[in-house]
Amino acid sequence: MPHDIRDSVVDFANYWTGRAEISYKQLLGLIGLYESTFYKWVRSYGVAYEHNGAIPRDHWLEDWERDA
Repeated sequence: MPHDIRDSVVDFANYWTGRAEISYKQLLGLIGLYESTFYKWVRSYGVAYEHNGAIPRDHWLEDWERDA
């Protein structure tokens, strides 16, 4: 999920829970979003997800692997 869309969903939920006087649980149920996912998005609001894995490097390959 792109971070700008994720942040828009969090903003939407914050706006409408106060405006419509319903709980986050009710609103998330209506839009079909798990609470755990939503609160993970709240914790990472404004931050793009970064890749944590090792990035393959050219020197990691043997010559015969590169030729293949």
